[in-house]
Amino acid sequence: MTTITLRLSIAAAAVVSLGACGGGGGDDAPPLPPPPPPPPPAAVQEGAFKDANVSGLSYESGQQSGVTNAVGRYTCETGNTVTFSVGAVELGSTECTTLASPPALVGNGQIDDPAAANMARFLLMLDTDQDNRNGLNISEGLQVVADSWPAIDFAAADFDAEVTVPISDIMSVEERMAFLPGEAFAIDHLRDTLSCAYSGAFVGTTAGDRVTNVTLNVGRGLFFRDADDLNWAAYDPENGTRTTVATYEVSAPPTFDTSTSDPNVQVTGTFDTPNSISGTWNLPLESLSGTYSVNRLGSDTAESRLNGQFTTTDGGSGVLVLDITGDAIAGEAFEVFEGVLYTITGSIDGDAVELTAVGGGETITGTGTVTRRDQFGLPRDIFGDLDVGGGVTGGFFGRGCKLN
Repeated sequence: MTTITLRLSIAAAAVVSLGACGGGGGDDAPPLPPPPPPPPPAAVQEGAFKDANVSGLSYESGQQSGVTNAVGRYTCETGNTVTFSVGAVELGSTECTTLASPPALVGNGQIDDPAAANMARFLLMLDTDQDNRNGLNISEGLQVVADSWPAIDFAAADFDAEVTVPISDIMSVEERMAFLPGEAFAIDHLRDTLSCAYSGAFVGTTAGDRVTNVTLNVGRGLFFRDADDLNWAAYDPENGTRTTVATYEVSAPPTFDTSTSDPNVQVTGTFDTPNSISGTWNLPLESLSGTYSVNRLGSDTAESRLNGQFTTTDGGSGVLVLDITGDAIAGEAFEVFEGVLYTITGSIDGDAVELTAVGGGETITGTGTVTRRDQFGLPRDIFGDLDVGGGVTGGFFGRGCKLN
């Protein structure tokens, strides 16, 4: 290497060294802070839109969007709202929950609200096969043409005039006559649907004075259109069970207050979700009071739901729910005195029923009969006998409705 080349190499190395040291020996610049972590993904839950199960509805909730599936299911972000629409026709929004319905999308949540009734009429009109017993299906063809439909005022006094364009498109796209069902029919249909959706056996505990385990049997499948019944029962270690019976009007969400029907056992309640209820209880004559919370037994995905009660000859009693899909039975039962939860499996052969309940270290078997609601063979009533073992027997009954 020549002398000149060596001197140039040394000079270049010195420049690099000075650059690395901040150009003259000054303090190093502080490092940049790390970027903030991305926000956690929103929790997502599944729900069902019911006026019967409605498939083909568009929905949007934060990053969740799509079309309700064959059984009316959608997904939404917990803590967010979910908005439903048919093409360009927005139905409304409600909080993300496991059950949405026309009353939940209008102001007061009442089934007989004109806007809720008209929305139910509109959805019934869109049903492709015009048979609401198998759910309401909005066809893909209607979903496409609905993108050009004008907005609809569901509270309009002359609601027929609001749906002239959809009626015309139904006749051209699906080649069928389209008509708007009457308001009374739509309200009855809504009431039957939501009565079944909210019915069931609920179990939990109380807080406050002395009373412990509590059950709440809602609806029992006895749907009289204008009122549904409920039975609240709690176990008092000193005085056995405390019960009260009342009626409630289905709304979104339902609430109830038994004080007008039973001043001695006053219970209030609100459906926090379709699967959970909370409220207060009060025994004025004994100056006892407190709160309670209960959760639904069974699931909400079966074809039919039957809920009722059971008793045994050794003094046991409680509530049960049987979820029936085809000839398969699954469900749960709760014995209020001991607080034992049983898991139920079983089957139906014709009208003969066989059950097995397992819980609390024991196995209970049952045999019974199911009666049918109509020519479609939907289960209506179920009743039978229990064999607890050790000479203890019992009985059970329930009444049902079409859930999905």
